[in-house]
Amino acid sequence: MGEAVRHVGYVSHHAALSVGWGTVANPDNSRAAGCSTAGGLLLKSERDMKVVPHALAIGLDKNGIKAGPVWPATLEDYAGGYTGPFQIGALLMLPASFDAEALALEESRTIARTLKLYGGRVVDATQDTMNIYAEIGSGWNRSYVEGKYSQVFDPDMQAIKAALRPVASVTGWKDRDGKPFTPTPPRSTNLLSMRGPWKAYPGSKMFGRYDARSDLYQCEATTEALAIQQSLWTHDETDKFGWQKSCWNLNPEPGATYIVRAIGEGGITAKMQVKKSDYKTMYVGTDKLAPGASAKITWPKDAGAITEVYIDKAKGPAASIRLELIKA
Repeated sequence: MGEAVRHVGYVSHHAALSVGWGTVANPDNSRAAGCSTAGGLLLKSERDMKVVPHALAIGLDKNGIKAGPVWPATLEDYAGGYTGPFQIGALLMLPASFDAEALALEESRTIARTLKLYGGRVVDATQDTMNIYAEIGSGWNRSYVEGKYSQVFDPDMQAIKAALRPVASVTGWKDRDGKPFTPTPPRSTNLLSMRGPWKAYPGSKMFGRYDARSDLYQCEATTEALAIQQSLWTHDETDKFGWQKSCWNLNPEPGATYIVRAIGEGGITAKMQVKKSDYKTMYVGTDKLAPGASAKITWPKDAGAITEVYIDKAKGPAASIRLELIKA
């Protein structure tokens, strides 16, 4: 008997101490919203709590989802066809008037209390149902108890579903330690991804690879100087998946001033050039930037500009680099 062959179709990485959401530079992850599957889960260790100490992860059918996404989500589900009221990334809460204590089961009451205090984020699209995601084997789902259908859990969930409302405005935000903070607008974060696809510059050959853990393009030791290049196109941002076509996730703002900075180590440089769509006219560019160096540029007003990023690796030991593009 032969062994089964399994293939991994997709792998994503998030640091355990990160916020768990995608970024503009690296927007995709295992959830449709661009966030980690671990974020917002109801855990087995939380079963005895009166209130779970975090927002919950919610999945809605297409008839519950409106085309989006909204911060902090960076993407939405691929399938499209949305006809509902809530955008991917939206924060849903139960109103203060919702009577959590009137629900039949304690698990339901805990979920309702949590949704009144912390709410839940719409993170995924489902099929014909609303999900509040929980750790496998955690026991939160009480639809069946000891193999028998529960008559009360589903009505509890239907009552919660009917009462959920989107948060339209807030007076402020708090971090995980309860301290006030101001979120950074997405367009003010790093817009440039170093993931590629990369190709060898004419007369050179491919080397290195992008490492998601360090967010650096990591290059092995080489016996000659080598160069690679990638291209990024601006695109219509109503196409939420245009970034997959070698495009920016969010286009740089025409006429805005940006800082281009190089991060990494070793004998390596990177540069950026922004050109007209004919590739012949260069609007703006940087010199070759070694790790620690930076440059200031003004983004061209041509909405169809093409950006080329080059990495030049000197002969010698291993090195690594990334460029960041951050609004000045």
